[in-house]
Amino acid sequence: MGCKARVLSINGLKMNMAIDNFSERRTDSQSNIDSQSTESLEKYTVLAIDDDIAITNAFKRGFRKDFNILTAGSVLEALKILVENPSVDLILTDYHMPGLNGAQGVSVIRETLGHSNTPIVMVTGENSHASQNEAFESGVIDFVSKPILFPSLAQKIKNICNERQIKKQLEDLAFKDALTGLFNRRSLMPYLERELNRCKRLGHHCSVVTLDIDHFKSINDNYGHDVGDQALKLVSKTFTHFFQRTVDYVSRLGGEEFVLVLSNAESLTAQEQLQECRNAIKKIRLVVNGEEVDRVISLSAGGITVAPTSNIRDHEILLKASDNLLFQAKKTRDAQVWDNFLGN
Repeated sequence: MGCKARVLSINGLKMNMAIDNFSERRTDSQSNIDSQSTESLEKYTVLAIDDDIAITNAFKRGFRKDFNILTAGSVLEALKILVENPSVDLILTDYHMPGLNGAQGVSVIRETLGHSNTPIVMVTGENSHASQNEAFESGVIDFVSKPILFPSLAQKIKNICNERQIKKQLEDLAFKDALTGLFNRRSLMPYLERELNRCKRLGHHCSVVTLDIDHFKSINDNYGHDVGDQALKLVSKTFTHFFQRTVDYVSRLGGEEFVLVLSNAESLTAQEQLQECRNAIKKIRLVVNGEEVDRVISLSAGGITVAPTSNIRDHEILLKASDNLLFQAKKTRDAQVWDNFLGN
């Protein structure tokens, strides 16, 4: 797909970013990590943002034994690194930098790259009460004054990352489907409500899709529930392969029903991506007693794309509407039906 320019505006300051339609796609690129050894990949990954190269070099020297350390000289450079390294565990940022300052940069990171929960620590010589308030309001979790005491800062980072990892494990137990590893029904409603409001603020489209495996009961009846579980796992794995941006959300509602929430994706783009995914799912072959069976898995889908100009933001109404469209699609085998909420 071709590239397009996005203009971010923070307090009157505009910044152009060239991205393609799926620039938030997760990749395995780790070119900015200092060490590629197996040992280093088990460490927490920290991104340090500072326009003073002497400071970023000090971060590399001071932290390389304890962390995978990435560095950026500006917020714009940091955004590019975060796109390539979505698994960054913690971000350190200075306050005074050219272009966007640290607090403005935190706001951009929180809003545009799916890093709403990544812990961010302000490390700066700016100690005014006003700057600290601005930093905390933008979303930092701690404020550290320069000069940097690396041993104490390293321990602080480890504590924050350890707590976040424990919290994530608990959230996975509560909000992930045990069979497929996808998000579950419990997580869907709060996520969809937040994402619809976020897309409204940023001027992004948001697509909500309800999907169903056609004639799933016959798989369980003919081959057994173990093979039915196999089908659910393979379909889920295909979903996560095709929808792997940090702003793509895939949920299993229960049984053979799923929901996709695709932010920053216009109607045609979302439909084309979904069609490719559904075509790939039809190529899945189930294995019974060590042999493939000739059983094509097909999906029906009902999708709605909400434009930023639309005032319809009720997540329950949107889910019900997409479910109704799914019902229409089920009347015609292997079909997807779409609607668009463009304005008021």
